[in-house]
Amino acid sequence: IAWLSIYPAVPRLSGNIIQMQILARNGPGGPMAQKPWAHNPIIVRDGKAFALPDDAHYLLVYDAADGRELHRIDMTDYDASDVLLGVIDDKAIVCSLNKVFCINWPVYDPAKPRDSLWWAADMPAPSTDPNLTEEDSRDTIRGRGFVTIDSVFIPTRWNLRRIEMRSGKIIETYPASGSWPAGEGPGNVLV
Repeated sequence: IAWLSIYPAVPRLSGNIIQMQILARNGPGGPMAQKPWAHNPIIVRDGKAFALPDDAHYLLVYDAADGRELHRIDMTDYDASDVLLGVIDDKAIVCSLNKVFCINWPVYDPAKPRDSLWWAADMPAPSTDPNLTEEDSRDTIRGRGFVTIDSVFIPTRWNLRRIEMRSGKIIETYPASGSWPAGEGPGNVLV
């Protein structure tokens, strides 16, 4: 071990026996607390390690060589994002249940979190589905997205969306009709 760090975890237990049994059976957060794709690997880029732990609401940026904490970015400022999709230069791309954020992480200021946004993209339900409820629009992302140098790909309940990295605009969907045909559906993006 070259370095070890302690980060502020979100207290999840009240200490009662039932909660402790659930934790022992399901692990921290349990299967109902998170989606399977919300577990985040550490990303090492340009001498920095980026971590978004399951049991904290911070994106943590460390010096990869010595473990010094460089930044602590509060994800509650960004719709409680819990998935770290990627890091490119000064852009950290994260997502919540229905939004994608591109954060200028080196200039993050907890007093002015919106000033550090390159862009934010909503992942709304398609207006063509007459059976949609308000609840459907609160939880639209289905699977782990993928980041390239110029795009972010996000699987939703209805389609795969490509967001332009420069502008944060959705520029393409698959299928073009707006919804998965029979036999296809949402999931993690594999490249």
